[in-house]
Amino acid sequence: MNVATAIAAGAYTLPRARVGLIIPSVNTFSEPQFNRFAPDGLGIHVARARVAGPWKRPLPEMAGEIATSAQLLADCAPDLIVFHCTDTSMSQGPQGEGKILDIVRDATGIDAVATSALVLQALQVPEMHSIFACRSTAATLRQDVLGGCPEQLAGELGISNASRN
Repeated sequence: MNVATAIAAGAYTLPRARVGLIIPSVNTFSEPQFNRFAPDGLGIHVARARVAGPWKRPLPEMAGEIATSAQLLADCAPDLIVFHCTDTSMSQGPQGEGKILDIVRDATGIDAVATSALVLQALQVPEMHSIFACRSTAATLRQDVLGGCPEQLAGELGISNASRN
């Protein structure tokens, strides 16, 4: 069944809002997760960019790649573009993240946010009692997230020594 037939049959409704995600080309988790957990009526659209893993490099060298991915997303008219590569945006620092968002906005005219800033905002919610980090394997979770957590921060996050092994 094609989209027009599905819409006419009531099997598919057009989204009320659209979010565009720029994700690293090596990311295989975000697309299914966003589509699974998005509320009804929110369309999720994805473009990939080589900005992580073996393709991570200084921001000036990635600017064209980021702009191209943003422009591809702009073709489907999202209401917002999310730069969803925390490693790249966080490693650039707040000023670098601002530059990434400027690249997206300048290339598209569409407002943009980055997940790293959104994570920091979420951590400031007073009612936050626990954090769940999802990684590809338990070994990388222990090494990258829990193993690098200073003891004081681990305690504040509710991570016990037992859960660190």
